[in-house]
Amino acid sequence: MDKHNLIKDSQHGFRKRYSCANNLLTFLEKVTSCIDDKMPVDTIYIDLANAFDKVLRERLVLKLKARGIDGLVCNWIKASLTDRQQRVCLEGRYSRWRPVWSGVPQRSVLGTILFLIFISDLDNGLSSTVLKFANDTMLVRPVNNCTDGQELQLDLDNVCSWASRWQMKCKVM
Repeated sequence: MDKHNLIKDSQHGFRKRYSCANNLLTFLEKVTSCIDDKMPVDTIYIDLANAFDKVLRERLVLKLKARGIDGLVCNWIKASLTDRQQRVCLEGRYSRWRPVWSGVPQRSVLGTILFLIFISDLDNGLSSTVLKFANDTMLVRPVNNCTDGQELQLDLDNVCSWASRWQMKCKVM
């Protein structure tokens, strides 16, 4: 994934040499740099709610193919996500098996990688600094004037449009 740049450097979750601490240090560096330069800085926190569960197979396949993952590998991934079932265990009692219609397997290497590929284009065309950790995203931008504020709003609108287009729920703070 790294060799072919399938996941952007803005993503700090589930990657070698990237971490939550790395994400926070990058954020802190950006903010303190703005403060040192006496510039106001705005930060928007975005959460893609239940993101791993919301990934639709057909849309994931589109993104895989767009990144050159096609043929046997794409077919293998599609097959691994098809005809999945799950059940719930509570106090030693199990529910019936139910089909899983969307999502990538959580707590698995493949599911995590597929999710990161799925959201890797979220920051395409954004002018603010974007920092992602799994399904959490920060937009960071110095805002010196109305134009800067409008650019930040445009970036937020673009993230929300991306979420809508790919059928993800987006919570903003």
